[in-house]
Amino acid sequence: MPDLTLVEPDDAPELLEFMRRFYEVDHISFKETIARRAIETLLCDESAGRVWWIRENQHRIGYVAITFCFSLEFGGPSAVVDELYLEERYRGRGIGLEALRFVEDFCRLRGILTLNLEVDRDNLHAQALYRKAGYHDRNNFLLTRWLSDESKGE
Repeated sequence: MPDLTLVEPDDAPELLEFMRRFYEVDHISFKETIARRAIETLLCDESAGRVWWIRENQHRIGYVAITFCFSLEFGGPSAVVDELYLEERYRGRGIGLEALRFVEDFCRLRGILTLNLEVDRDNLHAQALYRKAGYHDRNNFLLTRWLSDESKGE
């Protein structure tokens, strides 16, 4: 069973390196300046969300990040699993599922009514994990409009 501990502001450089590996695996454009600023903001503003290390035997093997929002459709406070990453050799052992359960319990205790996440259409392994955890495809599309050239995806 994994151990989850809050990522502290002093951990920002290591979290940045985990993000770099995650983005490489998922073929996401990694912009270090933007990522660093986002990490620093999230780690210093509890109203924005939380990030936890996923650890096994005291070793950091991944992380999970949630952000908070409000949804009229879902009736109130909501959260998004913004990122969930595990190093390759730790996948397929139920650790990601345990991390999701931890986040769900955290959200329930704070009155958050729904937890959403985004998964790439081609990432069938992650889709299977999320479905096993009880997440459903609502047959909606997530559409994105970049409001800053600096953060625009490639």
